[in-house]
Amino acid sequence: MPARPLTAPEREEIRAGIERGETDSEIALRLDRHRTTINAEINRNSGRHGYSAVAAQARADAARARPKRAKLEADPVLAAHVTERLEAKDSPMTISVELARGTASSSDQCTVR
Repeated sequence: MPARPLTAPEREEIRAGIERGETDSEIALRLDRHRTTINAEINRNSGRHGYSAVAAQARADAARARPKRAKLEADPVLAAHVTERLEAKDSPMTISVELARGTASSSDQCTVR
């Protein structure tokens, strides 16, 4: 199960902790998060000297934004290949594994991107 995302108030607390000169571990303890979560958050958002809670939250919101274009919608060749395989009663798991390995048993040139 994926970890719960940081919230805007947690990001603001990270910013305040940086301003107070606290370590990642001290900030993490106060937020009941793992220190590597705090470290990754700071590093992916301009580091200790440039961290902005507002910018970090905006970046996280944009990354979570929906709707994203579905892979089969974006690649009609792949969609046709998968449809053909499903109509042939191949299992979705088998199709997925073969595509991931690049060993699809069709003449189509499908690749997972």
